[in-house]
Amino acid sequence: MNKLKAIQAGAGGFGNAWLNAMKEHPDGKVIALVDTNKETLHRQAACYGIEKNHCYTSLSEALEKEKADILINVTPPQFHKEVCLQAFEAGLHVITEKPLADTMESAQEIVKGAEKKKKKIIVSQNYRFTPWAWTLKDILAKKTAGRTGYVNVLFQKGPKFGGFREEMPYPLLIDMSIHHFDLMRFFLNSDPVEVYTKSYKPDWSWFKGDPSVNLIFVFKNGVVCSYNASWVAGGIETTWNGEWRFDCSSGTLLSRDDRIFLGSGTEKIEEIKLQSFNLTGQQYTFHEMAQALREKREPETNAKDNLKSLGMVFAAIESAKKHRVVKCA
Repeated sequence: MNKLKAIQAGAGGFGNAWLNAMKEHPDGKVIALVDTNKETLHRQAACYGIEKNHCYTSLSEALEKEKADILINVTPPQFHKEVCLQAFEAGLHVITEKPLADTMESAQEIVKGAEKKKKKIIVSQNYRFTPWAWTLKDILAKKTAGRTGYVNVLFQKGPKFGGFREEMPYPLLIDMSIHHFDLMRFFLNSDPVEVYTKSYKPDWSWFKGDPSVNLIFVFKNGVVCSYNASWVAGGIETTWNGEWRFDCSSGTLLSRDDRIFLGSGTEKIEEIKLQSFNLTGQQYTFHEMAQALREKREPETNAKDNLKSLGMVFAAIESAKKHRVVKCA
């Protein structure tokens, strides 16, 4: 298969990460760029060698004029449904940034739209696609430490993004926790059945909504997972992956500062070397879509499957609002 041609919608912010990831990608290239901010659009186009006649402030114009295979959607979540449906209508497959949509209803409409037009859509759950995540997954799948009984996840950061994230009612849960929730499903090979959430806003917070949360998920396989997370940490931060502790029947698997340790008893602690891969993150997301098209299968983090990860987010928010345990769909 020749290199796939992509139109990217969204040039600023995280759009820059995608443009960088797509430079000299073995499976495809960005042939056109769309952004409503002309200054950002032309600055990024110049940086990444995209000619001005392939720059657009209108997505519909880009879809009409460009011959492409894939749309890379890096717009804010509230625009995901509109952008994805336009792309399907124009005959393109879609790679979209997480979360799939800003509401469960919109996310379901995106999935239905892809099915109707027989197009593939992958959600960029790029935290799965790293040597760190693949190494943890492999250890857990092989049951090196035995059966997983319970999991504790700690995530503490203090980013000052500005923009739409600081206006969200639940910025951490909606914009960030989807990564960690998707990793829970990935690592445990199971889906949650219920959640209890306490969401809150420390008095020094610079977010309009609640940037901190403590919650507990119970999974179908019986594993209990606790999640302690904040976006207003004052110091001693975790990595973006967070700190993970898997307590198992024959030992403990611990990830701290993205290093992985396997321990049994109090003295036998071994650091596990991370696996090595050529493509990771956004680069692997695009590669996975390309492979799915070649092999005529659904990509790993396809939108229909990702509804389960997104459902965890909205179940957690519902629990926070109602101050009670909520069933996960």
